[in-house]
Amino acid sequence: MGDNSSMEIAAWLQGVGTVAAVIVALFLELFLVWWRRPRFDFTISLDPRDNDLSTYEREGHDQYVSWLRGKVHVTDGKVPALKVEVLVQDWRSPENQDVPFAHGNSFNWANSEDEVVRVAPGTWRRVDLLAWMASINEPGIPTLWIPLRSARGYPPRSWFHLTKSGDYELDLVVVADNSMSSRWCLKFTYAPRIVESIEDFRASVTNVQLVRR
Repeated sequence: MGDNSSMEIAAWLQGVGTVAAVIVALFLELFLVWWRRPRFDFTISLDPRDNDLSTYEREGHDQYVSWLRGKVHVTDGKVPALKVEVLVQDWRSPENQDVPFAHGNSFNWANSEDEVVRVAPGTWRRVDLLAWMASINEPGIPTLWIPLRSARGYPPRSWFHLTKSGDYELDLVVVADNSMSSRWCLKFTYAPRIVESIEDFRASVTNVQLVRR
């Protein structure tokens, strides 16, 4: 009788151990999937050497042009982020300046026709965030716009332009098929002035910040 009881207890403990091992293996597998999901960072550098903010003369068009771009990074040691987009969720602006079709729409990836991109771990892709231009030969106010995928033309139609002077805040979200969304806020001041030099032109957009929400 004692031997049978010992065998039953041993069998029971073995069964419990097997179930526990399966649970631990499943937990570790789920944990590793969670741990290796892409993690995003989103940065802007105002150092001219980094080329996130670039100002130049557009050859053959007699125009000053500026582009503000941000870098979407994926942390090293994770899996690649798939089908990444940067979307506009909301904004706050002077005198309730609004742009039709902007809410929920995505930005252009810099120098790319792709609507969504793959970002490998330990690397980044650059996305267009703001653009503005002005004539070199005719003094005037710069044209500032948000380079959304729906904003066609160069510059796009006037309803995509930001025309009110003051402080803007754009709520942005970085999304991907295999990652949690990442929320950010782009802040800047638009101070339009008559452009008579490249210094006037550069001073049209100031106080640029990109902060995590």
